[in-house]
Amino acid sequence: MSDTDRLARAGNYVFGLMDEAERERAERDIERDASFRDAVMEIAERVRLSKTRADPHTWDAVSAALSALPQMQPRNGEPNPPTLAKAANQPAPPLPSLLDRTGRRDALQIGLILVGLIAAFALGYLVGISR
Repeated sequence: MSDTDRLARAGNYVFGLMDEAERERAERDIERDASFRDAVMEIAERVRLSKTRADPHTWDAVSAALSALPQMQPRNGEPNPPTLAKAANQPAPPLPSLLDRTGRRDALQIGLILVGLIAAFALGYLVGISR
């Protein structure tokens, strides 16, 4: 399974978009497949860091519910699985500034592409009229 497919499946699991059979299979895979478990944790972290954050009480409830799942408990000989509580205590990364050089460079490149497309369409239109 590719990383893209794994992340899409993990997203479906996190957001509850699976039917009962798919959910049970995903939960078995969380127990057995560390890469799928990491993908589920990554999606959960992305949700936590998104702009539309839930209030802290909601996040604490979600974190506690996910951490209490049997799949999230360590098995014999396995190090402790990642926990959401550790991630919840980390500050969110700063949002990019409009004055950031990278953002301005990207905007300039997009603007130049748009100007080029407009010029190409205008030239094509003028050539079509003259025939």
